[in-house]
Amino acid sequence: MRNIGLGLGFGGLLLAAGFPLAGAAPSKPVAEWNFKFQDNLIWIEVGVDGSRPLRFILDSASTHHVISTDAAEKLGLSTGADTVLVRRTDAVQEQSTTAPVELKVGGAFALKNVSLLVVPLNGIDGIIGLPVFERYLVEIDYAGSKVRLFDPNGPRSDRGESVKLQTRDGLCGIRLADSTGNSGVFVLDTGCSSGLLLSRHASSLFEFCRAYPPEAHVLYAGGDIPGRRYRQTSWQLGSQTVPGVETVVCSKATDGLLADSQWAGLVGNGFLAKFKVTFDFPGHRMFLEPAK
Repeated sequence: MRNIGLGLGFGGLLLAAGFPLAGAAPSKPVAEWNFKFQDNLIWIEVGVDGSRPLRFILDSASTHHVISTDAAEKLGLSTGADTVLVRRTDAVQEQSTTAPVELKVGGAFALKNVSLLVVPLNGIDGIIGLPVFERYLVEIDYAGSKVRLFDPNGPRSDRGESVKLQTRDGLCGIRLADSTGNSGVFVLDTGCSSGLLLSRHASSLFEFCRAYPPEAHVLYAGGDIPGRRYRQTSWQLGSQTVPGVETVVCSKATDGLLADSQWAGLVGNGFLAKFKVTFDFPGHRMFLEPAK
């Protein structure tokens, strides 16, 4: 059994050497996918070993590509003896993996010899995860409903404001400050529908958490999680002030990432969709352009 951090709003691993300097995005994509932005999640059609298109989401914090238990059973996918100890957003569980398969992402782009992690998912067939972010620069154009992949070694041109990424225990995050200047580091998680999910330990860092609004449930790749919802918080990211961010404090989390004292929480699509974002995980940078 392997012990690997995985979020479903999960955790991830980074490759750190042999890549060009950050500060730009390549001019021509090696692949482009259309997506549907629904429920603040990025839905992409994916075929598995020639199957009909299934509904996967794109998740920057999932260490593996994933298929749901139900979809794996319907496709008759065999699983191997190898298992993975999965650290999810709110739990730690042991899961199996499939024999290698081929994925057709967005109708044409092939990912070959991929072993999928088999995980119970709620209303989701599968996940395209962090391995894509490790290998390519990934641009998410939320307004245009496009995902574009770029060769990190290809020609480059300046694009947007550069924000340094921070890594801890293989996870990748950014530092955000609230309107009073208090700050924390949040895991980048495109598998999370909320703007921000604050961890149980982070609630003491931010003054607005002293209020107690009604409990709400937030959708993420593994299901949903309860928390206290604050609808109009304002945050600073680099030189960008981002107002009106829905923030959920997950004070009841007892396991997984949201109970981890090293992280302030997760930053999801409710925040990221305010920009066109280019993730340069190999170069430890993220680039921001205002959404159009």
